[in-house]
Amino acid sequence: MVAIDANTFLTQGFAAAWELAGGSWAQAPVGKNATVPLASRLLLQFEGINLGDGVLDINKYSNNIMARQLLLTLALEKMGKPATTANGELVIQSWLKQHGLNFPGLVIENGSGLSRNEAISTDQMNQLLLTARNLPSAEIFYNSLPIAGVDGTMRNRLMTQFRKFLHLKNKPEARIKTGSLAEVRAISGYVVSKSGKMYAVSSFINHPNAWRGLEAHDQLLEWLLEDGPEPKQAR
Repeated sequence: MVAIDANTFLTQGFAAAWELAGGSWAQAPVGKNATVPLASRLLLQFEGINLGDGVLDINKYSNNIMARQLLLTLALEKMGKPATTANGELVIQSWLKQHGLNFPGLVIENGSGLSRNEAISTDQMNQLLLTARNLPSAEIFYNSLPIAGVDGTMRNRLMTQFRKFLHLKNKPEARIKTGSLAEVRAISGYVVSKSGKMYAVSSFINHPNAWRGLEAHDQLLEWLLEDGPEPKQAR
């Protein structure tokens, strides 16, 4: 949240960026609400990064601001102005329905991980992961997830475990999105085991001592890297 109003925030941000670039002002800029005159001429247009790169930044580094902006952008693109989180949720629910997913109890409050009210079950999250593997953008999403022992929020996780696999030609990997709040720890993503099997995995810990769950989550991922559950015997 920003402590000052939007006009002041944007004006001061623009002014600071201009001055850092070496610019100066004959008169300090003032921001205010207004309608752009029809005769106005476009001086500069800037396009941000593409969606794939944006999702990579969001997932690798748990960028909550970008995640919220993505939800608002979906609302704007699909439902028009004003871009609201409520309309963003409608877009998400419509997408889930199109892919045959029914998620009772799903709550989207602000579109980021900084919410005490947002909710989804681990079963629903795994259904989403499995659905994602069959989408045209499957590899873009997969590659956006932090790699355990390599980058993002998983950069320092499971490093000792992966040393055991250095001799393998096809090395296992864990691509895991993390989440944390006070009394909450969560992981969700994919694990490719040493035999090449891929698992979708999600685990949420909600407890006053949730910070201690990091070790439990690492042990769960280590178990899956070693091929995890034994296949069920035919009856």
